[in-house]
Amino acid sequence: GGLGAAAGGLPLAVLPAILFLTGPQVRTLARQWDAWTEEGLTEEHRLRLLRQQAERLTRIRQELLSQSLTETALATGAQTQWAAAVQQGTVRAMDVRRFWRTRTKACALCAEIPARNPDGRGLTEAFQTSQGAVMQPGLHPRCQCWLTYVTQENPFFAL
Repeated sequence: GGLGAAAGGLPLAVLPAILFLTGPQVRTLARQWDAWTEEGLTEEHRLRLLRQQAERLTRIRQELLSQSLTETALATGAQTQWAAAVQQGTVRAMDVRRFWRTRTKACALCAEIPARNPDGRGLTEAFQTSQGAVMQPGLHPRCQCWLTYVTQENPFFAL
């Protein structure tokens, strides 16, 4: 039809629905649009299906971003608490080590971090990874890694 074209050759009418999707998601929808066109579906039917798919993908993306941002906020909060403890003199920065922890089925990127940093890292030291230096977990969406903090005075005190 004469709707004009948005990203990936999709009709301009769906632009609001695809606005917050990633490039690969939009390309997937464009391929689906082409398949529906080849199947002979009317433009109205294709638009309805496309909007439904875009809404589903947007919800998935929102959940992913929410989870990732929550994990990052938790890690930042823990780091801030330890920095405050150092500032207040409760603990010395040089006595605190951070250790990277992973789930049993961690991704390849995260699984190698503890081995690269076997003695942990100080409060202001970055962890060494195959992708470069990072301060805390959250390297990728759905990252489930966490840090434990251990003090030299009490190696059993860990958060």
